[in-house]
Amino acid sequence: MLLRTLTSDQVENLSAELIDDHLGFIARNAEDLANLELGLLRLERAANTSDMIVEQTIEQVFRETVRLREAA
Repeated sequence: MLLRTLTSDQVENLSAELIDDHLGFIARNAEDLANLELGLLRLERAANTSDMIVEQTIEQVFRETVRLREAA
C-alpha cells in the first residue's frame, strides 16, 4: 500500500518529512509510531541508500503491475 501510494504521488526521493507523512502505513501501533518518529533521519538515509535486492523487488512488482493493467 505504501509503495502504491508513493507511486501514485509520483515520489522519486524520500525525505524525512515525506516519510513522516506516511508513517501510518508502516506503524502497527502508537509505540511503533513513536519509535519511527525518533528515527526519521535514519529512515530517510536508509530509504535513499541503494540496495540491489530492494531495487530488484520493486522492479518485479512494477512489471507485474503493468502486466495486470494491460490484461485488464
